[in-house]
Amino acid sequence: MIKSWPLALLLAALAVPAAYGQFDLFVVDGNGEHPVPATYDLGSLFAGDSVSAHFRLRNTSNAPATVTVLQVAGFGFTLNAPPPPPPLALASQAAVDFTVAFSAADAGAYSAALRSDGVSVLLTVTVLQRLTPLPKPTLAIDLQQAASLQQGTLTVRFDSPAITAGSGTLTLAFVAAAAGATDPAIVFASGGRTATFAVSPGDTQAAILFQTGTTAGVITFAVQLGGATDQLAVTIPAAPVGITAAQGLRSTASVEVRVTGFDNTRTLSQLTFTFYDAAGNALAPAIATDATRDFAQYFQTSDGGVFLLRAVFPVTGAASAIASFEAGLTNSAATAKTARTVF
Repeated sequence: MIKSWPLALLLAALAVPAAYGQFDLFVVDGNGEHPVPATYDLGSLFAGDSVSAHFRLRNTSNAPATVTVLQVAGFGFTLNAPPPPPPLALASQAAVDFTVAFSAADAGAYSAALRSDGVSVLLTVTVLQRLTPLPKPTLAIDLQQAASLQQGTLTVRFDSPAITAGSGTLTLAFVAAAAGATDPAIVFASGGRTATFAVSPGDTQAAILFQTGTTAGVITFAVQLGGATDQLAVTIPAAPVGITAAQGLRSTASVEVRVTGFDNTRTLSQLTFTFYDAAGNALAPAIATDATRDFAQYFQTSDGGVFLLRAVFPVTGAASAIASFEAGLTNSAATAKTARTVF
C-alpha cells in the first residue's frame, strides 16, 4: 500500500483543473493599456448614438494558456472586431484585442457582464434622452463627372432647420468592379471612410468633400443623424486609361518612354509606340507589345489603378534623330494615346 502512494498522488495532481487567474483584462486608450476595475463605466451618450471601448486580454502567466470563453451579456452590448472564437491558445504574455460596443434607442441605465476565463467585469453605461429630435437627413452628391480621379461634395440636407445641437456620422463603402481590387484613395477629404459632422441650431445642411480614387466600382454613402438614416450610391464606370504625364529621355544608345497614369479597369494590355523625326515624320511602323501579363501581375499587388510605365528602346545609329514619340495604351474600355511628346 505504501508503494502505491506516489502513483495515487500523481494521478490526483493530474486531475486538478488548471487554476484561474492567468488572464488579466486591460482597457486600451491613447495612453497605453490599463487594468480594468471590477466595474467599468463606458460613460454617457444620447439615445441612438453609440460608444465603444477597446480591451486587451493578456496571458500574464509564465506558461501557455487557453481562452475557453470570451463573451459580453447585456442588452445593447456587442462584441465587435472579435478574435477567432474560443478555444484560443495564448503563449505566455501574449494578448488578444477586442472591442465592446453599445447602442440603445431608449434612455436609461444599462449594464452587461464581460466574461473570460477567470475574469468577470461589470460594464455600465447611461443613455440620456435627447431634448428634441434632430432633423431627418437626406443625402445629395455634387460630382461634376462620375469618373475616377475626381473630387465631389457629399451634402446632408435636413428636412427642417435643426432645433438643437448634435452630431451625425457619415460612412463610405466601396465595391470594386474588379474582383478583389482595393483603393484606399476613395475616401473623404478628412482622410478616412468615416467622418462626423456637427449640427448647430438653425442649420439646414452639412457637407464634406470626397475623392473617387482610380478604380471602377460603386461608392456607397450613408448618413446617421439621431435615429434617422439615408443612403446614396454612385457608380464609377470603366474608362480608358487616364494619362496624367508623359516624358521622353534620350541617351547616345537608347531612348526611354515614361508614362504616368491610371487604369480604373486594371486590364491594361496592348502598348504601341510611334517615334518621329524633327520634321514630324514617323521613323518606322509603330512598335507594339502585349503587356497583359506584366500589368496583371502589377495590379495584383497594387492599391488603386495608378501606374508608372517605363519602356526602354535600344537605338542603332544616331539617337538624336528621334525627336518625339506617341504612346497608345489599350484596356478593356478603349485605347488612350499620349500627346506627341518631345525628347
